[in-house]
Order: sequence, then structure tokens, then C-alpha cells
Amino acid sequence: MAGVSGGLLAAAVSLARGLDWPPEWDLSTMRNSFTQRWSADLGGLKQNLSEKKARFEAAQAADDTEITPVIVGEAADPVRAIEPAQDKLLAMITQAESHLQRISKFVEPNNKGQR
Repeated sequence: MAGVSGGLLAAAVSLARGLDWPPEWDLSTMRNSFTQRWSADLGGLKQNLSEKKARFEAAQAADDTEITPVIVGEAADPVRAIEPAQDKLLAMITQAESHLQRISKFVEPNNKGQR
């Protein structure tokens, strides 16, 4: 079951791992049968959570990625298509320039060492 998950799916994984992460600290994982089953039913996951956590931990120890999803990080989530590296690099540079221009008004110039 390919694909990257985040948001609600991450909440299910965090619950099973026994972590109480703030919602803004999202986690990206590969989708699997666990995230498919529990992402839309957090209430159901919370019922008998200790039993489900034990199953999750056993799957983790056995490297069973159908229950414990592979954590892929923030960088994998925006990938939606395979594009030429040059296109992606130019988009990243453009985005970085935009962010730097926007925040530059909050930074005072450093005139040290200038005559």
C-alpha cells in the first residue's frame, strides 16, 4: 500500500506509539494496513488502547511494516509526481528567495567590517 500519509494518519501512529504530540508537529509515514484502518477511527483506536499498543510494539520488534509504518519525514510528504531535478531545484530556490525577501524586513543589516 504505497503512498505517504500525514495528519490524521500520524495521530493514529502517535497514539499507538504512546506519544502525545501536538497536532502542529505532524509525522509523515508510508500508508499501510494500520494507518488505513485507524486513521479515520481514532476513537476506536483509543478503545482497548493498551492491547493495540502491545500489538503495535510487537509488530515494531518484528519489523512488520504492515502494522508499524515506515516514518519518512516531512520531505517525502510533498512528493506527488516524479519531475526533473532541475524543475524541483528551481522551485525550491524560488520559494527560498520568496521567504528570504519576506523576512528580510525583520533583520537589521550587519555593517560590521564595512568602511
